[in-house]
Amino acid sequence: DWTVEYQGNYYWNPGLPQVRQMVVDGTLEIVNRYDVDGIHLDDYFYPGQEFQDSETYAAYGAAFDDLGDWRRENVNQLIHALDTELHKADPNIRFGVSPAGIWANQDSISIGSATGGKQSYFAHYADSRTWVKEGWVDYICPQIYWQIGHASADYEILARWWAETVQGTDVDLYIGMADYQA
Repeated sequence: DWTVEYQGNYYWNPGLPQVRQMVVDGTLEIVNRYDVDGIHLDDYFYPGQEFQDSETYAAYGAAFDDLGDWRRENVNQLIHALDTELHKADPNIRFGVSPAGIWANQDSISIGSATGGKQSYFAHYADSRTWVKEGWVDYICPQIYWQIGHASADYEILARWWAETVQGTDVDLYIGMADYQA
């Protein structure tokens, strides 16, 4: 009951509070039982816009007029809870996420990057800029898998955008690069 089938795979439903708690509890079990330095998450909180969570939205999304805003808030709650609980368990733990390289394009959100590719803010409901600005992650590792000069997702433009995003915060920036493209 906690999963949603999407394109032949099953995904935990981030809209369910018990799923978010299960993820927090699972990471706490790792931190409490093993000598780990950090917890790192990849970026696919919602695998796509056609994710079938309408029943969950009806049950938990009454405060939101927009499905996308509700989904982003679900992910924000998860990230914030992980940050809080992991650092309670181990103040020295490092917690971070590898979001897709493009948070949002400037033509969609004015503070986005001067790019034209797939936007994690809308495609995966990952508001990674908020996580940085709120200090909910110790580091951010955006997946900038394009080369310098790429027509729609220039590496240099994205690296600078992320550097400006973390500027003035305590969040470290590590650029995620695709070894398979070397």
